[in-house]
Amino acid sequence: MKNNIVYTLFFVLFAAFETSAQVPQWAQDSLAFYEKKLASHISKDQLDEGKAVVGKIERAGSNSLDPVFFEFFERSLENKSYQSQDALMAELHKSLGMLEYFRGNIQAALSTFNDARLYYIKSDEKKMAAGMSMNIGVMQEKIGQYDSAISNYKLAEPVFKEFQDAKGLSNVYENLGLAYYQEDDFDLALRYFEQTDSLLNTYLDPNEIRWVGFYMNKHLVLFKMNRVEEGLKLLLKGFQIAETNKHDYYISKLGEMMGEV
Repeated sequence: MKNNIVYTLFFVLFAAFETSAQVPQWAQDSLAFYEKKLASHISKDQLDEGKAVVGKIERAGSNSLDPVFFEFFERSLENKSYQSQDALMAELHKSLGMLEYFRGNIQAALSTFNDARLYYIKSDEKKMAAGMSMNIGVMQEKIGQYDSAISNYKLAEPVFKEFQDAKGLSNVYENLGLAYYQEDDFDLALRYFEQTDSLLNTYLDPNEIRWVGFYMNKHLVLFKMNRVEEGLKLLLKGFQIAETNKHDYYISKLGEMMGEV
């Protein structure tokens, strides 16, 4: 049985990405403009506006993974006028970590998310620091450091509880379930998935695509516990949601998983 794990990272919500056809031109024509715009905002103590510019550059860079975007972030992190701005440094590290993750450089992403967390702590942004703990945990799972991943997820748990953030907390519990699944502690993994299920039901529509990844993950645990029929029912529910949303990737993946069962 193949592992079709769906990891949950902590993303800051932005507007829709530009299409990939637009990005190369964006990189050629606009990166220098936005770099100047960022410098201008920071020189005028317009931190929020500066962080918004970093977000735009992250979105474009995530689509193209052109080396110019990595060079921009590395250059910005060495900018002495930025280094006294903890909140800006946190955003720059977070965005570079996302780009490293998207291009598959897990060790670089792990290191950069660690730096981002330290800067978020310095700037007293507790929720963002907790989000970086989540991302660090995902990177650690990907390289087999499951105990460390669990420790980082548990660092995030009380913060999301404090903020009464059901979405963040559901992600914590699902990622904990996955980590314990990887350690073959299926009873504990299922316990965390049940907590995830309860929280998702408080804010998700029954046909929301977010359910599909969760059902796939929970099925993996049930399969290992020889509760195959229960797991298959979840895959069928996920398949119906994927069809409702016309999500071709999940339709194909779920068909494959049901065929294996």
